[in-house]
Amino acid sequence: MHTQLVFEVDFCTKNEKGDFNTIHSEVILSEGVASCQLIANEIAQTLKVDNIKIFIGDFFE
Repeated sequence: MHTQLVFEVDFCTKNEKGDFNTIHSEVILSEGVASCQLIANEIAQTLKVDNIKIFIGDFFE
């Protein structure tokens, strides 16, 4: 059995000031950061937004 980790993922766009606006957030359960990134990339494609940035962080309650 593999250990599952919980990640909080924000999908953002860059505004004119250089800051980022979060357009979507997800909690992703995966085996590690690499597999979380793959899942996040799939989600990003469904958002149909150009130049989306993905920020992955550990999930803490």
